Amino acid sequence: LHVVRGCGDYAQFIMVLTFALPWPFSTREAIVYAFATDCVERGRVLVCAQSVPADAASWWGYTIPTVGSAVRMDLTLEIGFIPGGDEYQNTHMDMCLQMDPKVPWLSQSTVNLVGRLFATQLVSNVNSVCKSYSKSPYPERLAADRSGAYAVMYRCLEALRQGRLPEDEGPTEAGQQISTPE
Repeated sequence: LHVVRGCGDYAQFIMVLTFALPWPFSTREAIVYAFATDCVERGRVLVCAQSVPADAASWWGYTIPTVGSAVRMDLTLEIGFIPGGDEYQNTHMDMCLQMDPKVPWLSQSTVNLVGRLFATQLVSNVNSVCKSYSKSPYPERLAADRSGAYAVMYRCLEALRQGRLPEDEGPTEAGQQISTPE
């Protein structure tokens, strides 16, 4: 929906996540405020997302669409990426997910199972992209990087690989292009 500007060295977004569910459920959506930030002094890059309040017409001055045919659910997602290995050749990912799909009769154990399936699918997708990165859509997305999200994460991870803090180079505003090695 929106790239949140004017907040310095963070990639911030307001976005819609759509979940197409099988019958008898209707489609669910979550409108979330999400951001990525470095926590390099602890060896991490964090991505966080939290639902915008259901009754909000705007968030930080950005218009929030009204509820359409999808049911608006609540979602909190936090992912920590931790580079590992002597040369940072691998990445460990920790994820916390809390969701309310707005189905009153659905048991918490079923919601937990769906959350585990979501996490498993996300990890599988990340692994798939990593195994065939050059054939994936991500080289093109990284080159375009209209929002600046990839630039912020790339700069943070490169700083960590080189044993320094990203702040040593000064701030990178969202949307600023950086060059990456081929």
